[in-house]
Amino acid sequence: MPDHLISVECQIVVDSELSWVRVPVDRDLWDSFGEPERDMIRGKARTELWHAVAKRTGRELADAELTALPVWVEYPDLCEVEFVGGPFDGERREFRTPEPPVAVDMALPIRPSVAELLRGGELAGSNDLCPRALYVPLLDEHGFRARSRDGAWRYRCC
Repeated sequence: MPDHLISVECQIVVDSELSWVRVPVDRDLWDSFGEPERDMIRGKARTELWHAVAKRTGRELADAELTALPVWVEYPDLCEVEFVGGPFDGERREFRTPEPPVAVDMALPIRPSVAELLRGGELAGSNDLCPRALYVPLLDEHGFRARSRDGAWRYRCC
């Protein structure tokens, strides 16, 4: 997708099959919109998904089902990851890649003790391996990579 376009996306699993739609929008236009215009485009994505599911399965999604579906903006040059569990629980990070990373290896912050600060020297054991937390993609109940309501990829600590 060209850098000047973003996509507004929506998805649902029906009959164990993932259905999704992507509505392309000019990035500058999206940035100039207020919430009413953005909500209109989110509604368009939900409507397109309703038609796609009805055409493929013959089943019409209920209004409550449709309005509960998350809709998010997908940028061609970045993705956002939300961490679940572990030392970074609830935090989010942006990555300058169009696809989410395979895994995220995060160094844990090391806090020096008061004695180490008063000594003014290097931290004891600073040559040792730095403690780390590994996060991998979280899967939803259907086996697909999980996303938060606003579209951030969800990763769990292992």
